[in-house]
Amino acid sequence: MGTREINKWMLLKVNADQNGRGPSRRSQAHSWVYLGLLLIGLTGPLTTHATPDGTRSLGHQHGLLSTGLVHIDLNAGETLRLCSSDDGSNDRDPVHESCLGSPEACDQTPGQRFRIDAADVQDNLVDVGRRGAEIILRPPNPISCVRATDCPGDDLTCHAANGDPILDAQDGVSGYCVFSFAVESIPSAMGSVRGPQPGFCTSFHNPDDRQWHDFAVPQSGTWVIDFAGEKPTLIGPTQDGLFTDKSSTRFFEVDVLEVDGTQTEAPRIYALNWELTHHSSHHNASSSFYALVGSSTYQLELNAARAMPLNIQVTSLGIPTSEHESRCLFDPQFPQQCSVGLGQQTPRRLPGEFPVFISNPSGQVRPERPPEISQLVFGDALGSNSLSPNGDGNQDAGRFTFAQILRAPSG
Repeated sequence: MGTREINKWMLLKVNADQNGRGPSRRSQAHSWVYLGLLLIGLTGPLTTHATPDGTRSLGHQHGLLSTGLVHIDLNAGETLRLCSSDDGSNDRDPVHESCLGSPEACDQTPGQRFRIDAADVQDNLVDVGRRGAEIILRPPNPISCVRATDCPGDDLTCHAANGDPILDAQDGVSGYCVFSFAVESIPSAMGSVRGPQPGFCTSFHNPDDRQWHDFAVPQSGTWVIDFAGEKPTLIGPTQDGLFTDKSSTRFFEVDVLEVDGTQTEAPRIYALNWELTHHSSHHNASSSFYALVGSSTYQLELNAARAMPLNIQVTSLGIPTSEHESRCLFDPQFPQQCSVGLGQQTPRRLPGEFPVFISNPSGQVRPERPPEISQLVFGDALGSNSLSPNGDGNQDAGRFTFAQILRAPSG
């Protein structure tokens, strides 16, 4: 068996803190990586995975915004296991960057601590409409509904796109029949760590003590998981940095058991648009994301990024009609900057095109001869030595270009 050389390209678009330039399709075998605040790496070799997916894979300082949806491909007969921290109350202590367990259990473990919630316990952080349905699971090809009685059986309930329940028909309101799960905890004395409960998990629980919501999968296909999220308990400037005002799920995990009851080896969860937050401007995060394009996996490395919020999606065409300006299109943190020189911009959401995993989905091993990258060039498109927007109406950016040759087996 010999080898044949193939020219292959892929464009990765990342929006971080409303910065970054959208990619466009190229006819040559070149890859373009556009920079805002992030530098994106492109690789293919990765390893298999045997632990639940979720916050552990993202990084403990990451929050999943309440508008973000998680996808998972399941087979009938498998068991889906779910948990989240969305019980409506916050944890008082900073989270450890690598240790899962009580503050006392992690006290001697080296690593950074991140404060993502207030030091005093606050309650009722889940929106009223999502209480008792803090995790929503939407089946493949869901049934549309305008009232509760449209959903067959006792397990399916009617919920609008924002997760609110629909009981009776209302003008212009429709939704889907979905499965829902409550996340509840038992209050602890003096604000200490609340113990695990069915469906309730946090960074302060030992993974060995996990109590899941188990769901027997009745239908093969792509399911969608919607976590309710909780309101922030720290907002605006504080001694721990500038905090976002967006609701998020502080911790979640998803696991799958095969039909025979064994834990699946390959990770399953992905998003077409990861909507994340680091909570505070003092926190930075380094994470890996894996875009699956056909049979190829591309690794995106997030290195010491600070972003509130952070949107990650991979497309082949970038942002239609706005290749060079993206920061004003994604719910800008500082909307007044968007009107300078550009006119008033209306934030909009773009659909993702390719699934982005938070653990390697391919199980590939590193090839003996990795892909070669050559002709690496960095050009400052604006003649500035700064990559941060300065409010002048022009997005500061740089452009990396390189050529890549991948070698694949041929028969």
